[in-house]
Parts: sequence; structure tokens; C-alpha cells
Amino acid sequence: MIFFEVQILIYMKNIFYSIVCFLITSSFSWGETPTDFIKRWASDFNKDDPKVISSYYENTKDLEMLVSIGMWHHGFDEMLKAYTRDSKHLDYYDSKIQDLRARTFGKTAIVSFVHRFKFRVLKTGERVQVHIRTTSTLRKVDGKWFIVLEHSSAIKGQPRDVLIKGDLE
Repeated sequence: MIFFEVQILIYMKNIFYSIVCFLITSSFSWGETPTDFIKRWASDFNKDDPKVISSYYENTKDLEMLVSIGMWHHGFDEMLKAYTRDSKHLDYYDSKIQDLRARTFGKTAIVSFVHRFKFRVLKTGERVQVHIRTTSTLRKVDGKWFIVLEHSSAIKGQPRDVLIKGDLE
């Protein structure tokens, strides 16, 4: 009789450990989350380095990037050319994101956020504050997130860009 009771206790203990392990692994996120990825992207945007920022995008001809000034870049190479061209004329800084939201569907995520950043026109020294909404579609490849589609647009009722006058920042 005691042997039978011990076997039941061992069985119940194993079930308990299995449930605990399941709960821990199902609620714990292995690797970087989509929101952490986008926060890192926004921080690296300040580095104003086309190679650094392009590393966040999937290197494929299927990449799509529609920027808030209405330009549509098709494919990784075109996106890299656009960032390279901009970096020769503009100095990006003070990149910040707000109202960050993400939905994850397995190895795909949709992330939207308000992106505020500033840039200085290298030739004239003019400084501009940009205020846009961005939605990015991410795909997880070999445990790493990559942007596969990005769309930015102006926000209704908000000026897209404002010239920074004097020392006001």
C-alpha cells in the first residue's frame, strides 16, 4: 500500500514540475522582442550610419519602404542607397519613439509608433524636427528580427516637420 502511495506522489510531483516548466517557458520571451528591436533601431538611427541602420532591414529585393515624404523604396539596395544619399546631406539626431505598440504572430510582428527625430542640413546648418507615425512589419529569421516592410506618414493635425529656430530644441 505504501509503495502505491509513493508512486502517486512521484507521479503528482512530475506533473507539477511539468506544469511549472510549461508556464515558465510559455511566458518567457527567448531573445529580443519586436518592441526592443524597434527601440534599438530608433537609438541607432542617431548614429547616422547607413550600414548600421540598414542592418535592421531584411536584405532582399522584396523589402518595401514608403517614407513620409512620399518616396517608395523597393528592395534592400534601393533603401541602402537612400540612406547613403541622405547621410551625405543630413545629420540625424535625437531619434525618439513614443506610443510603441506591437502584435506578434509567430515569426511575424507588426509594430507601430510615433517617431520624432531631428536633422541638420549639412550645407546650411538648418535644423528640423520631424514628427511622423511609422508602421513596420518584422520577420524573424534565425532568431533575429528584420524589417521587411515600413510605412511612415504624417500625423493628421500635426506638422510633419518644423524648422528649429535659434537654440530652441
